[in-house]
Amino acid sequence: MGLDSEKFMNQINQQFHKYFTRGDFGFDKEGRPVVYFPFGNIDPKGEKLCRNLGQEKVHLWFQRGCTVYQSIYVIDMQGISQKHLWKPGLEVFSQIVSCLEQHAPESLYRLYIINAPTIFNVFYQIVKPVLDENTRKKIRVLGCDYKAALLEDIAPEQLPAFYGGLCFGSNGDNKCSHAISYGGPVPKELHFNDTVRPSKLTAVTVNRQSEILIPLEVETDLATISWYVKSLSQNDVGFGIYYSPNGNTDKIEDMEMIAPYFRLLTCFVPEYGSVQVNRKGKCEVPFKRMFYLSNEFNILDFMRLNNKYSYFLSKHLEYNFSVAVVGTPSERGEAE
Repeated sequence: MGLDSEKFMNQINQQFHKYFTRGDFGFDKEGRPVVYFPFGNIDPKGEKLCRNLGQEKVHLWFQRGCTVYQSIYVIDMQGISQKHLWKPGLEVFSQIVSCLEQHAPESLYRLYIINAPTIFNVFYQIVKPVLDENTRKKIRVLGCDYKAALLEDIAPEQLPAFYGGLCFGSNGDNKCSHAISYGGPVPKELHFNDTVRPSKLTAVTVNRQSEILIPLEVETDLATISWYVKSLSQNDVGFGIYYSPNGNTDKIEDMEMIAPYFRLLTCFVPEYGSVQVNRKGKCEVPFKRMFYLSNEFNILDFMRLNNKYSYFLSKHLEYNFSVAVVGTPSERGEAE
């Protein structure tokens, strides 16, 4: 379908990095990288409606999720307003924190939350008891008097002048904007326009406390499976692909997860992409109200939609899956 082509991805990644408030700059006194999130400048609704939020999360998972090292994170709350309380936007950041805590709990050395408004301190005191004790010890919530605290971990020559250090960007830029994106409102022309979509879509309903497996047949040794999934209701869906070495689909726990699992609100932006399979066989598309995808040399891959944990809500989706042959017959081991 071309939605995950390199040209398309490069185009949207440039825009995403421009408006997503984040940047890596410098190191602490022990050599750990420091990551900045000027959260108060982000446009949460615009980012959610922008085209590649899901893909960016997947890229970050592959780049860092399995890497064992620690970082310092600085979240700047200056500029926080009512727009940041938009529920889908909050859920995205909740997923990011959850992913860090579940998959890379030791990657966080220290989390500084600076310029925190009074209301945030009230909120933090409510959620603090549910955080892991080890995580709580790493979090420091500070108001506008944060600069001395940052300098305890970060040398001034490694800290932007805007945050109390000695570093400047070009033309005396005290924010070092060449390395840290400070975001801003996302233009409406960059909001997702769902006009590029498969011509044939299949609707499916996953009833509460149930799941569905959708099989795909791959009849050649080199093929590409492409997918497009969109929720018809404002409920989250999780994506990924699993590989079952023995073909047993009874237990997800016994299978290998090849791509990361994320729960996404695909009612705003559909989940789409492709993966190459290198052996013919049967692919079962598992649905779960969460999703999964595999690029292993698989005889049996599947996507799953599982709604077992929902006691009240059914999930309504529309999807398309296609299998395309790639390579020459000789490359696929076939007689020409």
